Amino acid sequence: MAILTENNNTISNLIKNQLICILMLTFFISSCKNKLENENIFPDVKNVTALKNTDFVPTLESSFQIENNNIYAATIPLTWNEIRTEIGTTLTHFSSKQLKEINSTKSYLDVLKENAYDISAEVDGTEVNAKAIFRKSLPFDQPLTKFSKPLTFGNSKVESFGFWGNCEFAKINYYTNENEFSISLFPKDKEHEIILIMDKRREKSFKNHIQNYYQRKELQKNKRIHFNTNDKVEIPILEFNLEKSFDHIIDSTFKSNDTTYTMLEAYQRNAFILNENGAEVESVVEVAADATEELTTQHPKMMLFNKPFVILLKRKDAKNPYFGIYIFNEELLKKV
Repeated sequence: MAILTENNNTISNLIKNQLICILMLTFFISSCKNKLENENIFPDVKNVTALKNTDFVPTLESSFQIENNNIYAATIPLTWNEIRTEIGTTLTHFSSKQLKEINSTKSYLDVLKENAYDISAEVDGTEVNAKAIFRKSLPFDQPLTKFSKPLTFGNSKVESFGFWGNCEFAKINYYTNENEFSISLFPKDKEHEIILIMDKRREKSFKNHIQNYYQRKELQKNKRIHFNTNDKVEIPILEFNLEKSFDHIIDSTFKSNDTTYTMLEAYQRNAFILNENGAEVESVVEVAADATEELTTQHPKMMLFNKPFVILLKRKDAKNPYFGIYIFNEELLKKV
C-alpha cells in the first residue's frame, strides 16, 4: 500500500489526478473435512513465478499458454466490479489490455451467492482499498478410494484417488473414448458440483473449454451413459498455495470522467486441495455423430486423468464456474 507523506506544489496536482487501487484477493477451496478454518492444511505459500510452467489468469476469457498449468478464480472480476460500483461512473481509457479485459467480462456474474464471499472496496480521497476472500469446503459424503499404486502423469509418479464401478455421488457427463470424456463429482453441499474434463483438444481459454463442454453435453443428452462394474475413475491429487502479483496491471491507468487512476498493486493468492475426501468436478467433451455404437458398449471405461485435463468448480444453477484449473504438467500434482 502506498503512503503519501508529503505534498508540495510540484506534485500536488498529480496526486489529485491519481487513484491508488490495491486488490488483495484470496481464494481457498478445501476438500478436507472439518479443517476449513485451519489454513495449515494448505502447503506453504509460494510465488507462482517459482514454478516454471504454472500461471494465473484473471478472467475466463483470458487466453493462456497451453503448455502451462493455468488457474482462474472469480475473485478478481468480483472485486473489480466492487471498485467500479464504489467509483460510480463509467471507466474508460485503459492502458492495460488485461485490465480492460477484467472490466469488460461478464462471466463472473451469479457464479456465487453474495453471502458466500467477503468483499469490500473503500474510496478515501485518492485511495481505493479493495479486498475479496472466498473460502469453501466441499467434502464428499464418504471418502473415495486412495489408490496405493501411483498414477503416471507425464514423467512423474503422482498420488491419486477415485473409484471402481459405480459411485453414488458421481456421474458421467459424456464419454467418447479414453481421451475424451467428462465426469461430475457431487459433494455434501448439493448446490455445488466439481466437473472434470479430459479433452484431447488444447483450447486456449477456460471460456472455450466451457463452451465445448455444453456443446458436447447437449449432443449426448439422449444417450445417458452409466458407470459399469469394471469402469475405473482415477484422478491425481492436487495441492497448492500460490500467490501472484499481476505485473501487467500494476502501473496501468484508466479514467473516470476527467480523473486518471493508477493501479499500484494487484495481488491474488489461490489455495486448493483435491483428494479422496472431497471435490466437485464437471467436464465438457464433444461427441462425434458416429460414436453411438461405441458409447453404448459395455467394455470397461478407463477414465484416467493422466493427460492434460480441466477442473471446474461450479454452482449447479450457474452457467459459469467460480474456480478453474487447467492441468498440463505435474507441477501442481502431489508427487509420490
